[in-house]
Amino acid sequence: MSYDHIYGEHEAGGTGYLYLSAVPFEEPGLNTNIQKSSYPALTKGFLQAVPSIFVLWPALLPGIHQATKNNNDNGDHDE
Repeated sequence: MSYDHIYGEHEAGGTGYLYLSAVPFEEPGLNTNIQKSSYPALTKGFLQAVPSIFVLWPALLPGIHQATKNNNDNGDHDE
C-alpha cells in the first residue's frame, strides 16, 4: 500500500524537514491536523500595526497630557 503524501511539504506553510513513510503519518506520532498556511502569515496584520504604535503613541500621549494639564490649570484658576 502506498501513501501519496509527503509530510512537511505543505504543513504549516512548508517545513525544513520532509518525511516519507510506508505507514500513515499518525502511526509514527506526527500531527496531521496542522494548518496549511504558514505561521508568519497569521501574525502579519499585527506586525504591520506595531510600527504605527511606536510612531503615533509617543506623539499622541504628550498632546493628551498637555491638553489635560491645561484643563486642570484652567479649572484651578476659576475657584
